[in-house]
Amino acid sequence: MMRKAVSTDPSNKEQYKGFLLYLIDEGVKYFEMLLDRLEEVYSFKIADYLGYSNTPTKGKFVGLVLISIQKIFLYLGDLLRYKEQVNETSNYGKCRQWYVKAHEINPKNGKPYNQLALLAVYARRKLDAVYYYMRSLMSSNPAPSAKESLNSLFDENRKKVNKRFVTSYLHVHGKLITKIGMERMVSQIRARSES
Repeated sequence: MMRKAVSTDPSNKEQYKGFLLYLIDEGVKYFEMLLDRLEEVYSFKIADYLGYSNTPTKGKFVGLVLISIQKIFLYLGDLLRYKEQVNETSNYGKCRQWYVKAHEINPKNGKPYNQLALLAVYARRKLDAVYYYMRSLMSSNPAPSAKESLNSLFDENRKKVNKRFVTSYLHVHGKLITKIGMERMVSQIRARSES
């Protein structure tokens, strides 16, 4: 909706941008306040459940609260990702921190991996993206869009490989037919076969 508004009324782009940033900041404040409130009401520290050496304490609703906390961590990561996009910057470090915390709360959920894969795609780190999408798909609760995104990533890569192959194929056959540049090509082939 905002993209459409900016495209139809570019003179107010800064006003729309300011409004979006205000909404994002208010959302971040709300979710951070909600995390504090959950700790207070259920008498535990979220930090006890983070990391791989966590020492969880049992409580009546702790499992349900941890699910809520993981979702809040994902929302915070998403809001900060949106903020970077609105600002047209690409420093996703804080987003990544929230997604990693969400993963630490429950590593069996695929959503944090899916979000980390998305950040890897933004950073053009395709191997990392494949890894995170695969982790999402292998989790006991995979993100529904992970398979689709992974297939899209593979299709994109396959098209690039096919394009390079076709270009190289045409280049070599062009040299063979026209005999232009054959001396250099033959010497390169000999050099490779001798090494």
